[in-house]
Amino acid sequence: GKRVLEIGPRRGRMCAWFAAQGAQVVGGDLHLHYLTEAAAESRKNGPAAFSLAQLNGEVLPFPDGSFDVVFTKSVFVFFNRPKALREMLRVLKPGGYVWLVENMKRNPFAALTRIARKLSGQTWIKRVGYLTWGEIESYAPLFSSYAHAEFHLLTPAFHVVPLPRAWLRRLIDLERAVLRRIPLLARFAWLTCIVGRK
Repeated sequence: GKRVLEIGPRRGRMCAWFAAQGAQVVGGDLHLHYLTEAAAESRKNGPAAFSLAQLNGEVLPFPDGSFDVVFTKSVFVFFNRPKALREMLRVLKPGGYVWLVENMKRNPFAALTRIARKLSGQTWIKRVGYLTWGEIESYAPLFSSYAHAEFHLLTPAFHVVPLPRAWLRRLIDLERAVLRRIPLLARFAWLTCIVGRK
């Protein structure tokens, strides 16, 4: 029964997942081709599994306090982040949550992956303004409670040289254990998951 806004739903898979958990979901994107893909996903999951809106993540077309959760995955880094966060907080109900799953800046294996893809003639993954540790920490005062956890160290390298799924799972488990034991390495992780409560 919670109201969830996903900004940048791409193909709509997370929108469909939230809807399957019983949430009332709106997926919003600036680009019509992503909204078309998300609409196809919505239809696959039954009539109007979630709704869609064309929007700019920095100027959300919703009244104050409209949502219980605002979620993004790999799109927050493309925004004017202070502006986008203000808008996310504005449309959240008191006690609502912002969830951000985003790329971090200093993972050396992600940089090598981008170079290897370019050299092998694959699509170049443009480096954008990924999040730094200092920026992640600076968001804490905006929320009544705030936490973040980082994950994936070596994993980006295996986008170029694929590992069997079972081995990849073992690597991810090993990375998780290493990050728990040596927290300083979290600054060099590939991804962060941020959860802030209004």
